[in-house]
Amino acid sequence: MAVHRYVRGLALEVSPHPARLNGNRQDGGKHTPGGARPRRILGRLRHVLNSQVIKRFIRYCAWGLIVLCADLTVYLLLSHRQVHYMVSHLAARTLGLSVSFVGHKFWSFESKSIRTRVVCAEGWRFAALCVVNYVVSSALVLLLKGMAARPIVARYSAEAATLAMSFALMYFWVFRPARSASARGAALEGAAAHCPEETTN
Repeated sequence: MAVHRYVRGLALEVSPHPARLNGNRQDGGKHTPGGARPRRILGRLRHVLNSQVIKRFIRYCAWGLIVLCADLTVYLLLSHRQVHYMVSHLAARTLGLSVSFVGHKFWSFESKSIRTRVVCAEGWRFAALCVVNYVVSSALVLLLKGMAARPIVARYSAEAATLAMSFALMYFWVFRPARSASARGAALEGAAAHCPEETTN
């Protein structure tokens, strides 16, 4: 009897604690100390990359490269003909803005509405943004030019500086109302489609 109790006591000492067994069972039998934090960080990073803001910003930058090519072509052609750099800046900006509005409206920010009222509202907001952007970028161009920077370097340094400001205003102001209205309309249509038909007695 004493031997039986002694063997049983040894077995209890050697066996793992029940809480540890439960912890291992919840972790799928894998003990990964400190592995939860990297997984949380990766999960948050994945969530950010899948977010609408990042998607819009990537599209905004991609379309911006197309606009930049058209803009740069006009600017270099006019500069090659000895046109004043501020006049070249204005002409290139005018062409770039026309291409920019169409691409950002229908692709970058997916504002699909072509109703006259919506397009006009987006148009004047976009024009107001362009005026602000032009004033800021022109001031930066003059500032950098006064610091003995080359005109083309000054111009595109100013463009890079106003990139974040332009995106934020486009996302939250220029195209936001139309996107919100489209989203509400789609949600209402989806709810109506899934709503069971009323039965008449």
